[in-house]
Amino acid sequence: MKSEIDFIWKRYCDGDQSAFDTIYHHYQRRLFAYCLGKLKEIELAENMVADIFIKLLEQPDPAEIQALENWMFTVARNACNSYWSKHNRRSEILEEIGDALQLYETPKVLEEIDMATFDEIIKTELKESDYKLWKLSFEGYPNHEIAKQLGMSEKTTANRKALLKGALRSLLNKHLVQIGK
Repeated sequence: MKSEIDFIWKRYCDGDQSAFDTIYHHYQRRLFAYCLGKLKEIELAENMVADIFIKLLEQPDPAEIQALENWMFTVARNACNSYWSKHNRRSEILEEIGDALQLYETPKVLEEIDMATFDEIIKTELKESDYKLWKLSFEGYPNHEIAKQLGMSEKTTANRKALLKGALRSLLNKHLVQIGK
């Protein structure tokens, strides 16, 4: 089957879009099993597999992919790792927000603050560069990727994130007090 799928991959690289269906059916179940093992949720695994195939379809030059199977499972691994990184970072941030919210027992406060409001508060109160750093961090990007995107060193990124954490905590407290009045 290996040489058959290689032949089909070559057809796809040469522009035969009908070969995609065969590629999909060949890898879909294995990718799903892999993603399900990593993510532990059927719907997440299904979405991840769909994203992998979309990424394959969006490749501007699929012929650059030398080993299709390796590429597919590398994309799957990276996507699953990225999901967990973002998930864990979001959990940390929501826990921090939850800790701040626990200081105020007024139900009105809990009803009126949401992530969109929190994001807007942050966007208006922080410098643009700090907001970009916070947004990338909130989305789960690791320090080295944030540093690359913002054109700074990884150490500077880590230091600025630490400073922002304290500033955000006091910013949130300030706004929660205002809402609670």
